[in-house]
Amino acid sequence: MSIFKLIIYFICIIITASAQATIISHNTFLSWIGQYTTFRVYVYHWDEDSPLKNPCYKQPGCKIASFPENNGVPADIHAPNVLSAENYATIGELGKAYKAKYPLSTEHTFQIDGRSAQYNCFRLAAFQNDWRDATFLPDNICIQYHKYPVSCSLLGDTNLYHGYVSDKSINGNTAQTQLTLSCSSAATAKIYAVGFNTNIVSLRSDDSLQTELKVNDQDASEGIEIEVNSADSLATFTLSSTLRTHGAVAPGAFNGAGTLIISAY
Repeated sequence: MSIFKLIIYFICIIITASAQATIISHNTFLSWIGQYTTFRVYVYHWDEDSPLKNPCYKQPGCKIASFPENNGVPADIHAPNVLSAENYATIGELGKAYKAKYPLSTEHTFQIDGRSAQYNCFRLAAFQNDWRDATFLPDNICIQYHKYPVSCSLLGDTNLYHGYVSDKSINGNTAQTQLTLSCSSAATAKIYAVGFNTNIVSLRSDDSLQTELKVNDQDASEGIEIEVNSADSLATFTLSSTLRTHGAVAPGAFNGAGTLIISAY
């Protein structure tokens, strides 16, 4: 006699619609002065509770600073916001030290050789010598500066409920919610959906169960754009969660939290 064993999981993903990623920076193109392009760069959020590992920890001479991004990697520049970073185990501890030296929203002025505004995103990176060995810190988002004042409201339930799921159908199970954006004027909205590692949210401490967040079926950890055509129109998008298993998953109730960030300009 065969016995069919059904294991049931109840899963809810809580998405916070606020700026709570570990590190958030923004920047604005300022001017061309002679042969230089000038930018203003700001770090305006850093979560001191982040348990993510600091890549500089116990690495002699390792430092952090803001670097412009060029094709996904740091580019050559002389950064004014340098901090020695080898003595801090986590990104949260590193953030506390950074804010003690450079309070949030401190303006940093960068000059790049050449008449170009192509470096439109500056993020914090770890390095030991110069930009050639620099790597961007994890969970580290860059938002471009607003072109003109605009305010937006998000309508809808940002929580994603998978409900009761059996062990046979947990991998690949998807939950989604429809959200609507209303803005004070016509705008381009850049939407980010992030966890602690790109668009992945861990639901178990052993990472046996994770979920992948998407906006309109796309990875939005680096942001995707949607258009709000006027103050009288609404823009609708889909936020989804797809479960991924890694090995055996013990039954029970699970939940996780991600972040939805909207930058409108």
